[in-house]
Amino acid sequence: MTVNEVVSIQKPGWASELGIYFNVSEAITSVTVNGVSQNVASIDGAGAVVYLSALTQDVNEVIVKYGNNTAKVLFTYNRYTQTEEHIQEDALIQKIPVILIHNYQLQIDDLKTEDKEKETIYFNKKEEIILSFTSTNASDFVPENIIINGQEYMLTKSGTNKYKVALPGYDASGKQEIKIECSH
Repeated sequence: MTVNEVVSIQKPGWASELGIYFNVSEAITSVTVNGVSQNVASIDGAGAVVYLSALTQDVNEVIVKYGNNTAKVLFTYNRYTQTEEHIQEDALIQKIPVILIHNYQLQIDDLKTEDKEKETIYFNKKEEIILSFTSTNASDFVPENIIINGQEYMLTKSGTNKYKVALPGYDASGKQEIKIECSH
């Protein structure tokens, strides 16, 4: 899900409580907070206010259904500040960080290994390995990092949907396995 904007903590006229207002690209059909769907939000077209009263956890799972999409948004909210704050309606009080989790349908294809001169599958001990691949997905997501054999590496874009990463060589001789995981 792409949240167009987390606007502020506010209470627009169409909402019954103060909450976090955000909007998306299509009409929102439902919002649940921590598995609860009643009295947790107000919806107005592609915008919604998630009520502060519904944010009962340190990290709150908000499921938003809009168009043909379902997305999970994690809202963090500290209800217990050390100072008393006075609420002003329709005023920006605080911007809230949002973590978006989405099924990108990430595909990795056309894996190749190279040394500094050519494509190859044979390397000397400790010789740097350049891994290249093509990556596509169902959104505008552009991978920046990749986890290989449990280590995170930065990717270099080498063309349309093409990426490269330099890996340290192996200490041992013989056939080695490269295990790829995606990072955000």
